[in-house]
Amino acid sequence: MKRYVISYKDLDPAFVESENKAIRAEIEAENDELKRLGKPLFPIFTHASIHGILMSIVLLCFGVEFDKVFDLFVFQLLSHFAIDTLKGKMNVWFPSLTNPANKFHWYVFGFDQYLHALIIICITYLCGGFVF
Repeated sequence: MKRYVISYKDLDPAFVESENKAIRAEIEAENDELKRLGKPLFPIFTHASIHGILMSIVLLCFGVEFDKVFDLFVFQLLSHFAIDTLKGKMNVWFPSLTNPANKFHWYVFGFDQYLHALIIICITYLCGGFVF
């Protein structure tokens, strides 16, 4: 039996385009459903992990003990993950918050950044960086 190789070049371009559109629509629908359910958590977890790792490096450079650094890494990871997940869910619950022309977009963004800064202040305090 002779084998035949079919190339995409042999297919009708209109057919290829219609299939690509259908595949894109299916992926977008699945992504929309995942966003609605708050499911794309892995990218947020990865982002929070990077922040935790970078904070750990800084703390180690300042001579903080490894055990304390590990505890603070977990604190940074979980708090960053929780803050960003909540902000993402708010953007899903209130789609108008994604529009920079909406003043509440900036309120939510500012509060998000405030919480992240507050976590860094807490980490500094827990390291004994300053006393109230």
